[in-house]
Amino acid sequence: WLERPDAPTDLQSHRSMTLLNGRIWQAVDGRAVGYSPATREWDQTFETRPRGDVGMTVNARGLLWASYSVGIQSIDPTTGETVEYEIGTGEAHELPRLAHDPSSGILFYAGIRERRMERFSLSRSRFEDAMEVPLNMGWAMCSDQDGHLYVGDFDDNAALWQYDIRSAAWTPLPRIEVIAAEGDETVGCAISEAGYLFVKSRQHMFRMDLELR
Repeated sequence: WLERPDAPTDLQSHRSMTLLNGRIWQAVDGRAVGYSPATREWDQTFETRPRGDVGMTVNARGLLWASYSVGIQSIDPTTGETVEYEIGTGEAHELPRLAHDPSSGILFYAGIRERRMERFSLSRSRFEDAMEVPLNMGWAMCSDQDGHLYVGDFDDNAALWQYDIRSAAWTPLPRIEVIAAEGDETVGCAISEAGYLFVKSRQHMFRMDLELR
């Protein structure tokens, strides 16, 4: 592990970073910052309008997308222009999770401990239908970019679920018993190009071969 320069702002907890145009980006409340691995510098900073609790940052169609307590923002990494999209209900969501599925052109949005997931259409630039989920949403949420989401269960820290977007089917994955035994907590996940699901807890990192599960 090699140390790199501190970010120009507090990156806070329960957020996420994303890779776009050769930089690692993260949005926090009122600001988006970009780190260049080539120069080892934080060389991009854009001001955005504060929107309350900040959730995750993903990339889609050449833009950064950040979830906030009342909706999402798109951020142009070239100009810094931001556009806001609020959820019609106007209700605030705690540190909302965000995932992008290119196969459907949808951003999926859900607040912590909620049993409802919002769908944002990238082609229509608006929130559309929402769906009920069979668990209280946990901290971990990610996409394999090919029609599946993976989410953690807030009430069972060792449990993960897969959502098949085409069939709208929810399937529980094998529980991570080490997390359950140690009273640990699943806080993040990511999918590698090789087809592995990586799960991060507060104390450990785990890997599952999705082809063999």
